[in-house]
Amino acid sequence: MLFDNAVMIIFFCAFYHGKYIIRFIFSELNRIKITEKI
Repeated sequence: MLFDNAVMIIFFCAFYHGKYIIRFIFSELNRIKITEKI
């Protein structure tokens, strides 16, 4: 039971932080595209 809870917490943290990492990557890509247009 404790192991299952640990796995759930790890997956939740990975998903939670993954959203911010993906958002950060998209913002960086958008900034690169904008600088290329200029």
